[in-house]
Amino acid sequence: MLRHERVAENDEYECYENIYPSRALASCLWALTKAGLDSKEVAEKAVLCARDRVMEMTPQDDTTITWTMARARFRADALKYLTPMLSRALREKRMNARDKAMLLWTIAEHSSDGLLEDPPLEDLSTLAEGITRDLQASLISDSFTNADIIVLLLSYSRLAQCGRSPEDAKTAILSLHRALYGRVNSLDLSSLCFAWFLIAVSEFSDPALQGPIALATAQKMSRPGITASPQDAANAILALQKSSGIDDIEKLIREPLRTACIKAIVDEPRKGRDEDARANHLLTLAMAGPEALRLGSEEVDRIVSALTDCAPGFSQQQQVRCLMSLAKLLKRHGKSKESELLAAITQVQDALLLTASNSRPKGSDLLAMCWSQLKLTQYLTRTGGSLSQDNRKFLSRLRRTMHHAVEQRRIPWPELCENIQLLHSAGVFDSLSYEAKSELWRSASYRQKKGVPRPERRDASLGAGV
Repeated sequence: MLRHERVAENDEYECYENIYPSRALASCLWALTKAGLDSKEVAEKAVLCARDRVMEMTPQDDTTITWTMARARFRADALKYLTPMLSRALREKRMNARDKAMLLWTIAEHSSDGLLEDPPLEDLSTLAEGITRDLQASLISDSFTNADIIVLLLSYSRLAQCGRSPEDAKTAILSLHRALYGRVNSLDLSSLCFAWFLIAVSEFSDPALQGPIALATAQKMSRPGITASPQDAANAILALQKSSGIDDIEKLIREPLRTACIKAIVDEPRKGRDEDARANHLLTLAMAGPEALRLGSEEVDRIVSALTDCAPGFSQQQQVRCLMSLAKLLKRHGKSKESELLAAITQVQDALLLTASNSRPKGSDLLAMCWSQLKLTQYLTRTGGSLSQDNRKFLSRLRRTMHHAVEQRRIPWPELCENIQLLHSAGVFDSLSYEAKSELWRSASYRQKKGVPRPERRDASLGAGV
């Protein structure tokens, strides 16, 4: 291993060609990746070496090398040297369960990162369809470990998200769901929480399986001596939010999950752990927890306090998520926690004003801020309140930023059309120039722009309202 590290550190990749046969090359790349020493440079040299040794590789060597390239975010066109052998191995039934799981994950990783272009896209899509046909035609046997099944489900989920799910994948996915259901007692807590999440978010999920898996998760999480990690808690919250078929056992699930998730994310933060990950888990709890876990005012107070403490270290995107979660909490718990929530919203808005001046927010973040502003305005209107001076300052800045983002086409036009009602309700649509408003109004469908008045040209001296 020390030799491998020295090779990586000194850029002496040429010795791959002379020292390592294909099996040793694959093993070396696996070790480097597991040790966190993988890089695009390592992957590039490995591809040059592997290209000359394709004929001597086993399917296991081939899938290992493609997996390490995906982990290194290496360009997918290099896979064209390896895909023919992978296709042949799949046709000849020479791939084991682990090979199929690693290969499908590789395809999903490249697809979701936008690294696939012709011809690798066509080749790898064919491989994904071949793996799917194999899973459809055979039972998920004991040769598939729990980890293999979870990786396959994760891969199908990511392929579906980027619109590249193999045809007729439903049968294979349901087989994987049933396999996990049959092994629920053998799963550790982390695997159980993640498996429940993957099943709950699947478009092919069977509600009859979700109840028993949800109950098993809640029971395992509440056992004495078992402590859920923040990641386990976040997965359980998101799974509960998306689950169906649990109405009859709702109390048996929510009460133990509520206690365990609050404890894992709020009460016992792991010192020395990744602060960015902890912030994301806290934001997941704040966004999805109130509805999924039916949180009371005491739990909300602890979440708001934790958000306020962590907010100064949030990235801009995390600040936007924090603002959205606070707006949702205001709608649900404003009657009992109004002053605390409004103060926290003002604090996050002030932080966003500072960060936005030094960067250009993403279009999705701008739309999220518009949504949060709308919820705040609706709440204050309903309760007879009004925007504070700080709130008005934030809204004015948001209108100006949105105006420039639309005029400069920084937000995809279809996304703007889909959110035209939101922009109008949040008071942002009227701040756009007449030309931008007119084009957006004409581009939106009748359903999208229902309730949004046709823009009228005003005196030029009024400008864009910014």
